[in-house]
Amino acid sequence: MNTRHLAGQPGDPAIIGLLAQLPDAWDVVVGRTLTIEGVITHDFDLIIITPRIVFVIGLIPWSGTITISRDVFWGERGEILDRPIGHGDVVADLLASTLRLTIPGAHTIDSAFVTYVALCWQAGRFTAIDGAPRMQCCRADEFVAALHNLESMFGTDALIPLQPAVTAAAHSLPSAPPLPDELARQLISPRIIGPTGDWILDLCDDARRRRIMIAMQIAPGPWSPAHDQALERYIGQANRFARAGAIAPVRTALTQADGRAMLVADPLQGTPLGALPLPTLLRDLRQDLMRAAACFQAVDVLHQHQCVHGALTPAQIWIQGTSSPRATLRWWLPLLPSAPPAPAVARVRRLADPWAAPGVAEQRDRATPADDCATLAAMFIARWAHLSPEEVWRRGSDAASQVMLRWGGLAWATTLRQLAELFDRALSRAPDSPGAGAIAAHLQQLESRLGVPTSDAVDAIGPYRVRHVLDAGSDPLTVLAYRPDQPANDVVVKVYADAAAWQRVRPVAQLLRDAPAAALVPIETLHEDHRCIVMRYLAGPSVAGVAGEFPWPIDRWSRLASGALDVLMALESRRLRHGALRAEHLIMPGSDERRVVLVGFGGASAELAQPGDRGDQRAVLRVLYRALTGAAPEDDDRSRGSPRLVALARALRQLIERPDALPVAEIQQCLDAARRTQVTPTRTDRRALVNPWVDQIRRLYRNSRGGNADNRGLDSDFVRQTYVPTALDRQLLPQVLQHRPSAVFLSGNPGDGKTAFLERVRMALLDRGAALVHSDAAGWEYALDGHTFRSCYDASESHGAADADDNVARALHGFAGAAAAPPHLTVLLAINDGRLDDFFSRRSAAYPWLAQRVIARLDGAAADPQVWLVDLKRRAFVGMPGAADSLFHQIVTTLSGAEAWQYCDQCTAQPICPISANAAALRRPAIVAQLEVLFLLAHLRQRQHITIRDLRSALAWVLTGDLDCAAVHAAHAPVHDISVAVHAAHNAVHDVSVAEQRYWQLLFTAPPGDPFLDELRALDPAMRVQPYLDRLVHGLQRAPRAAERAALFDDGADLPPEQWRDVPSWRAAMKRRLCFEGVPQVRPTPYALLPYQAAEGFVAALGDAGACAVVLPVLATGLLRTDGVFEQLDPGALYVRVAGSLEQELMILKSFPLDDFTLAPARPDEAHIECIAEYLELRYRADGPRLAITLDVFELLLRCAAGLHPGAPEFQPLLEDLAPFKSALLLADASELLLLDQGQVSHLVQRGRQVQRLPRKAPR
Repeated sequence: MNTRHLAGQPGDPAIIGLLAQLPDAWDVVVGRTLTIEGVITHDFDLIIITPRIVFVIGLIPWSGTITISRDVFWGERGEILDRPIGHGDVVADLLASTLRLTIPGAHTIDSAFVTYVALCWQAGRFTAIDGAPRMQCCRADEFVAALHNLESMFGTDALIPLQPAVTAAAHSLPSAPPLPDELARQLISPRIIGPTGDWILDLCDDARRRRIMIAMQIAPGPWSPAHDQALERYIGQANRFARAGAIAPVRTALTQADGRAMLVADPLQGTPLGALPLPTLLRDLRQDLMRAAACFQAVDVLHQHQCVHGALTPAQIWIQGTSSPRATLRWWLPLLPSAPPAPAVARVRRLADPWAAPGVAEQRDRATPADDCATLAAMFIARWAHLSPEEVWRRGSDAASQVMLRWGGLAWATTLRQLAELFDRALSRAPDSPGAGAIAAHLQQLESRLGVPTSDAVDAIGPYRVRHVLDAGSDPLTVLAYRPDQPANDVVVKVYADAAAWQRVRPVAQLLRDAPAAALVPIETLHEDHRCIVMRYLAGPSVAGVAGEFPWPIDRWSRLASGALDVLMALESRRLRHGALRAEHLIMPGSDERRVVLVGFGGASAELAQPGDRGDQRAVLRVLYRALTGAAPEDDDRSRGSPRLVALARALRQLIERPDALPVAEIQQCLDAARRTQVTPTRTDRRALVNPWVDQIRRLYRNSRGGNADNRGLDSDFVRQTYVPTALDRQLLPQVLQHRPSAVFLSGNPGDGKTAFLERVRMALLDRGAALVHSDAAGWEYALDGHTFRSCYDASESHGAADADDNVARALHGFAGAAAAPPHLTVLLAINDGRLDDFFSRRSAAYPWLAQRVIARLDGAAADPQVWLVDLKRRAFVGMPGAADSLFHQIVTTLSGAEAWQYCDQCTAQPICPISANAAALRRPAIVAQLEVLFLLAHLRQRQHITIRDLRSALAWVLTGDLDCAAVHAAHAPVHDISVAVHAAHNAVHDVSVAEQRYWQLLFTAPPGDPFLDELRALDPAMRVQPYLDRLVHGLQRAPRAAERAALFDDGADLPPEQWRDVPSWRAAMKRRLCFEGVPQVRPTPYALLPYQAAEGFVAALGDAGACAVVLPVLATGLLRTDGVFEQLDPGALYVRVAGSLEQELMILKSFPLDDFTLAPARPDEAHIECIAEYLELRYRADGPRLAITLDVFELLLRCAAGLHPGAPEFQPLLEDLAPFKSALLLADASELLLLDQGQVSHLVQRGRQVQRLPRKAPR
């Protein structure tokens, strides 16, 4: 540390010792505050300026264990901080913005060069829950190394020449207001600055008595008798709330002349809501419902007295108790009337409190009871749907429905739907939305239903008294009961209402009573009079109850498998068939996973299962498959993971798919053999196989080393077998045969499917009995029912002695002259539009009738009934999200279908084969959907028109990586396998890396030469800078973090750095794989990790007029920013700069009402091909200028609206695309002209030449 730049004193000797370990080139500034518009927003304990990054250090002087979550830090003694990392990130961004504005040259630094770190220098250890940002908090022993790591990850060389200026700017920040010495000595948490500048101090005196001290403005102005009255009213009101259990009691400590009162509140008992783990099991959800009801009850106490909290967060709410939880608020402060804050202050407040309902954080006194209810609803929706607060408010009503989606598939769908509807109404804050008391009552009702779908009241069954109903959804009714003379011994009673069901199950129960088994529930007695079975109650979770923890590690899963097979063995030995076995029927008594007991009967029968009837076996094996993989067998093709996991999954899947039953002992032997699989890359008990399907797919790749014979046309059986019918086949072909137009011109690029379509027409003619007239390399001619069909495969190629014009002329024989075309002739020509225009421009005299129609159609005229022009360049092989199956999806399904790949299941290399793994991945719907989003963005970029040939070539590369089976065998073959090694040498492939050849890596690492794959590099997730994700990935690169790495992926398979040549390559691979296989917490949307920040909004606008209306004002703001105007003007207008002078800070703008503009998707007018809207069209009035907003233009405008300065060279082409539209608007009549003088609107010129001077300051 360079002590010459140390400003202030850090105080604690331990901190000084840590700072002394920093490099000499690092500067430290101590004890500063950040002010926005004169309002203190945050204290800076330390600012550390390194040559490549700036650290904002928050000091947290807690000892012992610290629990950290995304919402709170919570200490052993009850200390708590509300979102310290989130708040720190906001302040770091604000400091970066301040430095960019005050330091010349700093505005050119695009990266986030200020990072927040929480230093808990006395902490013993951290307990992180629910994805807490562990990387940004450290203990004393981690501090220096953590800063070095962060600097190496996120530092920028652009800061090096600016370090002295940054240090000076940090030194010039205001000093933090000092605390009285006595308070400073007792402070055990950082001072918290409230939304209106109030202080909140967590104190502990020498006698270890804790108290919370709040310095609050009790009324406007200096202290007066009115303040005394206000303080008395507040204390009385607060203590009424405290007596009701809603808040902690408060008392007056002292008053200050500036109108502040120092109040003291006792620390709360219990656990803050933000420190409670998120619910993962149904019992957790029920517990959280009770907590939610308690929270709404506490807030209702305030609302009943016409008071509003207005600042609820997960750190403000403390939960006491479990079975009947209570909620208490840390404090309640009166909301004093205040003026609207400056926009910059409002923005800071909004960012600092993401839980506040929209519009509340900016000005607390505007809060209403509905806002409190909405905030509480948002908190619990975030907990139950595992969303962030920003996502809850952004998604609105959809966020509430995520509760249904996350907890769906249960027997309580109706209850969950009612819960979602209740919170959706609370989020809406509508006038008729329920109050806090009503919501609490409704939540209590829903919680009581969540364990029992429906039931009539049952008090007693024979000699048994009912404690509660366990299952009333079907016959039998199942209850937990006891005998009055034995109240401590609970039993389970199943009561059968249906006499036939009772007669069927009675002999089964008698058999189990007389021949008990450890794996079958003990039967105590049967009651014929009441048609009920009494069974011993076994306390413990069901397998369904722990399903939220799946997949389990193999060792843990093995214990469950052993117990589940014991159940099957018990049924088999007693010649019993269950018939409806589910995970809910399998109980683990006392949570002992080694013992599984069947407690349900369902359709049990006392007869031996018929040969081939293996329902119970299949049901248990499906439960085991889900426990092992976390997925159902039909939704999962487990070809990745450890060899042991792959072997077990494959064995289970094969056992499930067997048509006949096996003895349970043989099933046990199969699973034991799979469990003993050695952790080696290949299966030595199999043969090295070669799947011909691989070579055939490989030849679709245009640059394949094995040749690309199948890359064009329909010449081979494989191409015809994998051909996917398109709209040309379904629509154009039948219409050609039915309407028989005079000419059909198919224009497009090479590979667009023109030749394939002409071949399909030829085959259709042959199917209808057409007679061949002529056929050669240039085309064919057939006669059908007196009508001639003639084709030309390529109007740009010559054949034999005939040049290209001759071939076209031969095809157009009969069209010469001004007369209409022959009535019994249809000509089909494949020709690109440039060649089409050139030919008829030169030959218009020879073909006047036809030339007139073709040229008119090329110029945009309406379709002609006799001359059809089909532009295949407008074809879209990808679909919009949520649309029906696209061509892309059909082609992927054809190439990766399971049938053609079953041959690989018996291959020795299958467990480690990247080709087989890629094919299995492309059978997963989620991965195919993500891949289609990637291809959709490539299509919408409009840099490279995607042809059918491009698509098949790219998919062939993604599947095979241009490898064949021999190359895979050679890469992993033992040394003695000479034949395979020789074959590999012949193909010059020696270093086949499984990871390098996975689809998510191949997509962005193809060799140059394939235009479409080259285009995909621009969408590489590894290219996007995302600080949080980059920090997360960087922190997981060490071997001990393997389990945490694996948890980021939906299949639980690790991606070790050791498999890669260097750490940067591994980081890139991690980001690529996370884009396709990351868990929702990392990849919340398909667009989240892709380079385009606005892609999701652009795609939404292409498919939804409502989204266009929402984004139009943002685009107008972005358009203004591209002119270098950053003042906040009327959002209801679109402005264009007329003239300006940077030196004189003058600017003249034309103003157009935004209502005169329409924004809509531009949809191609093509009836015979697959089309999607590819850009948005911004139009000024009906006949005014238009702007085509492509994906890149949309991205630029939205980023400019968010504050981007578009001065970089890469933005210049896009800015030039905007220039014609702006120029056209400048020529249009405008209702107003504005003159900006030094950033203020000084004059307004309206139509009629009236000039109005506006001396007021423009809002910023």
